Amino acid sequence: MKKLATVVIVLLVVVAGAGWYFLSNLDRIVAETIEAEGTRAMGTNVRVQDVSIQLRNGTASIGGLTIANPEGYSNPYAFELNKISIEIEYDTLDVVRIHVREPRIVAEARGLNNNFSDILDQMPEPAQTSSVTAPGETDDAGSESEAADVGEAESPAVLTIHLIEIDEATVILESDILDETREFVMGKISMRDVSGTSDQVARHISRELLAAVSRQVIIEVAKAQAGEELNRAAEKAEELLRDLFD
Repeated sequence: MKKLATVVIVLLVVVAGAGWYFLSNLDRIVAETIEAEGTRAMGTNVRVQDVSIQLRNGTASIGGLTIANPEGYSNPYAFELNKISIEIEYDTLDVVRIHVREPRIVAEARGLNNNFSDILDQMPEPAQTSSVTAPGETDDAGSESEAADVGEAESPAVLTIHLIEIDEATVILESDILDETREFVMGKISMRDVSGTSDQVARHISRELLAAVSRQVIIEVAKAQAGEELNRAAEKAEELLRDLFD
């Protein structure tokens, strides 16, 4: 009996030690997971400087998250996200909200292509056995989904995010067809009810965000180019009028 009690005590100590190690290293473990899953989903390096998790409060914060540009671009990063707050439902472990504030986005446009469209093009294809479908989107069969769904019984949803909001993203726009660098602030980007494996969710969010930024960059380049052409036309008209009255 004494031997059995000794074994039980040793096991309890080992379990307690493992639990302590896990909790004391939780921030680092989460940071490494974000980097690994993000890099796999994006097809380009994702790095995190700081993760802080408060389990009792059901909150977390992430700082210094960067997404690298593809090769061939002058700026090292396409995204710099320094203010990310997360709310988690303790009972279900669902993510209630991810709020990204004031990210810095560096867009390099080359004609109608840009670094974000290139990241989209080089992103690995998702697994064919399952999919993530956002609410209101139509799947291949033409049916509308009530919520994002993994789609296969053998691949159950392991992560659910109810709301993602990205506010006041500052975009630095560099283009080979513009005379100077432009800067503008994007409107709010929102995504709702996304669920699936961590890899599927990461890919879904990445594609939605990259596509939104890429569309906005194309629009801004076209607007800026039209403005520059209008200014040049106005300058020529002013010169002609000046010549007429001189």
